[in-house]
Amino acid sequence: MNSRIYFYGDSNVWGYMPEGGRIKAQDRFPFQAGLMLPGCEIVECGLNGRCTAYSHEVFSPELLGGATFKAEFAKALPVDALVIMLGTNDVMDPLNFTARKIAGNLQRMIREAREAAGPDLAVLLVCPPPLPTRGVWELVGMYGCEKDLLEQDLSPALAKAAAEEGAHFLDAKASVPEFDAEDGFHLSVDSHRSLGRACGEVLRHMLLG
Repeated sequence: MNSRIYFYGDSNVWGYMPEGGRIKAQDRFPFQAGLMLPGCEIVECGLNGRCTAYSHEVFSPELLGGATFKAEFAKALPVDALVIMLGTNDVMDPLNFTARKIAGNLQRMIREAREAAGPDLAVLLVCPPPLPTRGVWELVGMYGCEKDLLEQDLSPALAKAAAEEGAHFLDAKASVPEFDAEDGFHLSVDSHRSLGRACGEVLRHMLLG
């Protein structure tokens, strides 16, 4: 199997460590997924702070993941499979998006990807794990984020979006119950490995049948 798999996401694709630095490439979840897909090429496109938005009056333009996706994806073509994991930054201030808004942006990205790569592009939409209670309260206390939005369960809306677009869906909390790095917003090395194995299993099914 010589498929090319493109991972698009935020700091949890990039491998951010709250204590400083970046998780080693071989420990990040895209690489770990690739271990289960011999011969596949893994292409990472993670960016700290990225969201799903296409426009916003104050959010940094380079972090508007919806607006920048089309150009970034085009650079990687040809691509056989696309994995997207976004949504964590969207529920924080100043975006304060609902799950429905996030799902709509992700659907638009999936359509753009298939316009560029072809209708047979395999897509896996990954719902990020929830924030732990300590992470929620830190965001409320330090940044004035809205508690109800931070505690949303994104999975029903994202699962529905995936189904409507003919994409596969993975709820990360099945393998990673919550973000477990020390800041409460990121994945530990162990969680990267667990999520990588879960992604790898779904991708094997998608690409091998």
